[in-house]
Parts: sequence; structure tokens; C-alpha cells
Amino acid sequence: MKKRIVLVAGLITLFNSFTVHAQENTSSFDRSQAEEALSDLNVQLKELQLENEELQDQLSEIE
Repeated sequence: MKKRIVLVAGLITLFNSFTVHAQENTSSFDRSQAEEALSDLNVQLKELQLENEELQDQLSEIE
């Protein structure tokens, strides 16, 4: 009976450590995705700013 309790306690501890590890991996994965998305948005913003400048130049030429 005592061995069974120790075994169950060990399995619970093992399960909890896997759960914590999985949560940490999920958090870092989400953070990584967010950083990548932010980087992509910054690139798009720079492209739009350049396009805006070009359009403003064209508009000033027309006027």
C-alpha cells in the first residue's frame, strides 16, 4: 500500500512537471509568434510610409 502511494505521488509530480513545462513552451511560442507578427507589421508600416511619400510627391506635382 505504501509503495502504491509513493508511486501515485511520483506520477502526480511527474505529470505536474510536464504540465508546467508545456505551459512554459506555450508561453514562449506565443511570445515568439507575437514578436514575428510585430516585426511583419513594422515592415508593412515602412512600406506604406514610403508609398504615402511617393503619392504625396505625385500629388504635389499634379497641383
